[in-house]
Amino acid sequence: MFRFFIEKQIRRKLEPYRGIDGWLTDEEALGLYRLASKLPPDATVVEIGSWQGKSTFCLASGLRSGKVHAIDPFDASGGFDVRSEKEYMEKKAGHDLLARFRENMTARRVMDKIVVRQGVLFAVCGRFQSYRSLVHRRRPFRARLHCRL
Repeated sequence: MFRFFIEKQIRRKLEPYRGIDGWLTDEEALGLYRLASKLPPDATVVEIGSWQGKSTFCLASGLRSGKVHAIDPFDASGGFDVRSEKEYMEKKAGHDLLARFRENMTARRVMDKIVVRQGVLFAVCGRFQSYRSLVHRRRPFRARLHCRL
């Protein structure tokens, strides 16, 4: 019963994410919030690919304290996702994506927890090393990124 009450409170807190354009289900939004809420105080979260801030909002809402570093070129280029680039450009429709991202985060009162890093990961992080370990298809992907933020 108590668990149901807590989940209902979290879903209510996350409700503003619905007004942000993006590709995130309710369960994914809840999962991001829960993961961020379990991090220690003053945690640093790095989000690679922020679009207009749908997942950024969920991460920032879950953080008790700390920062979400939102890394995105904010140009709808799609990076290496060539198949989706057309959809991104159509959704952009001449809008300034960085301005829209900032508006979305400011309107939802989480901008103070966000550090915007405009660019692609390799340009934003001067020194970059990655460690990847995919143990099994059904187990979560783990990545450890080391860069100067």
